[in-house]
Amino acid sequence: CKQCEDICPIDLKYVDLIEDLRAELVKEGIGPYGGLLGFSKSIHLNNNPYGEPPSKRKDWVEEGVIEVEKGPYAYFVGCTASYRTQSAALNTARILTKILGGIVLLGPEEVCCGSPIIRTGQIDFQLEIEEGKFVHFTVDEYITRNIENIIMRDVEEVIFSCAGCYKTSTDDWPKYFSKEIPFKRTHISQFLARLVEQGKIQFKPLNKKVTYHDPCHLGRHRKVYDAPRTVLQAIPGLELIEMRKNRNRSRCCGAGAGVKAGFAADAIGIAKIRVQEAIDTGADILATSCVFCKYNFLDAKAEMGVDIEILNVEDIVVDLL
Repeated sequence: CKQCEDICPIDLKYVDLIEDLRAELVKEGIGPYGGLLGFSKSIHLNNNPYGEPPSKRKDWVEEGVIEVEKGPYAYFVGCTASYRTQSAALNTARILTKILGGIVLLGPEEVCCGSPIIRTGQIDFQLEIEEGKFVHFTVDEYITRNIENIIMRDVEEVIFSCAGCYKTSTDDWPKYFSKEIPFKRTHISQFLARLVEQGKIQFKPLNKKVTYHDPCHLGRHRKVYDAPRTVLQAIPGLELIEMRKNRNRSRCCGAGAGVKAGFAADAIGIAKIRVQEAIDTGADILATSCVFCKYNFLDAKAEMGVDIEILNVEDIVVDLL
């Protein structure tokens, strides 16, 4: 979550240190913990950590999405939005279609961005796919496939709705790709905020109280705090109420870096604390800019039996354009 690094008075790079240590341990055959090894096995077999078939990667596409084979803008959907929070994928694609007229989608050729395996140290090791059968598994293979597929489509800017995919594309892809990456990488909140500031989009009114959760990968990792708030505050009638812990002091949702897969009860327990903090503001909606945060908050909400809506920023604005 990077909070320890953010408050460290001597600026130690704890996240890099921990991820490097994990990678060395995995290479030595120690770890990853429990079900986390399933990430690399599933990515090797299915190109995603959820064990879902690549042929279903675009099953979320419905009316209102215009896809083009080549063009300046691509939407990198990510595994979680493709298979678990599909409404976020659909709403993002509908927004981009309304604004741009059409977008490039990689579809079945899109593979895992690399985030779950980088965070858990599974970047370069001998993966046992069957008893006694090993393959050399490397994260750079999947990163290279994504980058080359994007380049082939003449894309100038790739837009992400997943904060984890966005952080990985900006911080990690350059480490594992042998050449300079020739396209811009932008989070959907940054894309929308840019258009708001340029006066190119306006929103219909929404009379709701909204509190915003800063995802770790978008906030502390990439310092994107203002863009989502710029979008929300541009909506007439919307009242933005901050939780006590916000921006770089925001509490983690509990799901990232393999925690939800390896320690599900702990992940939901952390999410419950954050959901309650949102409820305490009196907000109608807990908004965020991360499909994985949304996924974990929805699980927490279900266990808590509370009424607060859990929405990504794109879920809020899709019908307001």
